[in-house]
Amino acid sequence: MAFPKIIFDSFPQWVELYEYSCQLALENIDSKEYRPGWLPQMTCMPGWGKIWQWDSCFMAFFAKYFNNMISPMNNLDNLYSLQRSDGYISMAYMIESGEPAFGERINPPLYAWCEWEYYRFSGDKKRVEKVLPILKKYYKWIENNRRRKNQLYFFEDSGSSGMDNAPRSAFPAANLAGSDVCWIDLACQQVLSARSLAKLSQVVNSDDDVEFFNFEAERISALINLHHYKSSTGFYYDLFDATFNALANKTVAGFWPMVSEVADLDKVHHLIKHLNDKNEFNTPHPVPVLSKDDPNYTPDGGYWLGSVWAPTNYMVVKGLQKYGYHALAREIAVRHVDMMSKVYHDPAYPSVWECYSPEYIKPATKDKNPAENGLLVRDRFVGWSALGPVAMFIENIIGLDFDAPARRILWRISERNHHGIENFNFAGENISLYCNGNKGFNHTEIKVVSTGNFTISVIPEGRSETETTDFSIVPGDNFFLV
Repeated sequence: MAFPKIIFDSFPQWVELYEYSCQLALENIDSKEYRPGWLPQMTCMPGWGKIWQWDSCFMAFFAKYFNNMISPMNNLDNLYSLQRSDGYISMAYMIESGEPAFGERINPPLYAWCEWEYYRFSGDKKRVEKVLPILKKYYKWIENNRRRKNQLYFFEDSGSSGMDNAPRSAFPAANLAGSDVCWIDLACQQVLSARSLAKLSQVVNSDDDVEFFNFEAERISALINLHHYKSSTGFYYDLFDATFNALANKTVAGFWPMVSEVADLDKVHHLIKHLNDKNEFNTPHPVPVLSKDDPNYTPDGGYWLGSVWAPTNYMVVKGLQKYGYHALAREIAVRHVDMMSKVYHDPAYPSVWECYSPEYIKPATKDKNPAENGLLVRDRFVGWSALGPVAMFIENIIGLDFDAPARRILWRISERNHHGIENFNFAGENISLYCNGNKGFNHTEIKVVSTGNFTISVIPEGRSETETTDFSIVPGDNFFLV
């Protein structure tokens, strides 16, 4: 078994980065069975002895493309095995002991989103039946334990949000009360969980749960749009608990309303203005986690003071796709992968890094405390940094979307030169997809090699979603023009 082969004649150096990232991911796997039933886990920090919640979810988004060389869901299954009877799952655990690593903190609750996307890729209904009770208990634990009296949501501190040193809370939360802030990202992540749980419940024909979680998504969305969105600036903010006043900082957390489908089209239009503004989020390497016009922003990155991080870039790109902004999503993915590639091919920085400078072709700096000031972040970080050269390369740059339950692949073709993917496992079949490039009307040549039957839907660049052309694929070689 081997990784799928990516073909991309325009930028073979991106393919080199893809291959390096895949190989490094395998090297970083921890295969020790720490307790009966413990599965080999993917890690971005071998030897640290911890397993992290939101890292594990984001790693699953690209590990599903590894042709089952490791199950992308192993980390999640390990974390589920540590769930308390009341539904709580910690942000991180000490692997040896199985104890929470940082007290009763959570991380962004992304399990349900991750499971829904994995179901779309795998069609594994039995897994849905197995994990739904776990996911529902975790959703309800957050509802019962991370809401304020005003019904908005709180992380314990910036570290729990995953954005460690971002300027997002007014004072440290020694008692884990989330300081005095209501957090926009956690509220949206609950909506994303609710929407995903409704879809997963539909898979197993649980109509009551479908109705309940759809209602939850709309209930929380209304609260977010009422309180967290400020029409004067067209952006979503963290809020002070007592006054509902917005914190002054614009962070990448303000884009979670897109992927969670909280924002209406008008609000998305305003969010895109911020994404395109060169004084805010449109830096040479997009998307910085802190707006460039913030006094805390540093062009070197400073960890969460302006760095470009793979998980938040993936979130922004997936959010744009939800509203049909596929060209902008692809542009951000292209610029992200290209900058990562330039860093990787620089002899001074030949690796994949934890995060990147938004303005320079280099890794980001740490700057979490004075002792780290100016030091570079971790290298060999695969880990979620492979989201760009693996998942976004396949999904946004090549343009593939997989729907295993429907046995369907959607291919949005934007690349002008020869490209594709070879030796790829999809819905139990081995497939290869080749395109000679987007040459215009009736001149885009496609070849599909498959061991089985499925449907491929093709949208060449310049055509709308309603102009999809469907082709029935049969075993063997298939040729057609679009």
